[in-house]
Amino acid sequence: MELRENPPGHPSDAQHIDPRPRLRCERCGHALVATDPGARCPECGVSVDESRPELRPGVPWQRGPSLGSWLATIAAYVRSPFGIYRRVRIDSRSARSLLFANIVATCVIGFVPAVIVSAFGPANVRYETAPSTYHIIFDSFPFLAAILLIVAVPLALVATWLSASIFAKRKSPPMATAVPWCSAGLNTCGMVMAMLVTDGVWFVRYLLTPREVIAGNGAIGMGVSLSMAPILLFLVLMVAIAIMDSIAGRANRYANSLDPAQ
Repeated sequence: MELRENPPGHPSDAQHIDPRPRLRCERCGHALVATDPGARCPECGVSVDESRPELRPGVPWQRGPSLGSWLATIAAYVRSPFGIYRRVRIDSRSARSLLFANIVATCVIGFVPAVIVSAFGPANVRYETAPSTYHIIFDSFPFLAAILLIVAVPLALVATWLSASIFAKRKSPPMATAVPWCSAGLNTCGMVMAMLVTDGVWFVRYLLTPREVIAGNGAIGMGVSLSMAPILLFLVLMVAIAIMDSIAGRANRYANSLDPAQ
């Protein structure tokens, strides 16, 4: 019996062909065929070496999770919030662990004011104006912060999961599913800092809040403003962080993942 070799492209060989490119250009997303040292992307001319995922050093947390590496990652985020996106290793497992570590830290920091108020009492002020007396509770922030965390954290997790599982694959060219997890892990570093700064502002206000009766209608508006200032500051910081994440995250849109399935 004569044995014949199937010609290239024969249907029987289709199962042996992986249609997904093994490497994309991180700048333009072009599928790279020539991956030799010194080769360049035929679309934008960037060196292929710049797109190799193993060349990303990773954030400190990814090089060894610990309290020290977590603090170093937060510090690196503060020093260079845009640059850290170019250094992060595109790996789902380490990104998820950083994400959950940041969520736990944010929740702990966010509940500190509630613990202080429970232990030392609320800083309340009575405002007397004719013919009524207003008793304004300044310490609404701990409760509002708790509500924000209870609502925002699940929404953030669901949005990241949807982005990684559905939307990333539908982009053209498709995005590695690890990219949304990495962006969320870095974005929550900003959330930790936003909650920490907000707690600091609240604590200063808590210490400076007068306990005596203050008369006058103008004082009521000032009291309400001071009461809401910390939570408004947190919302402003979160919006700023979201905008920054949207801009910085573009650097990783076509990043190549180290995940085995990618």
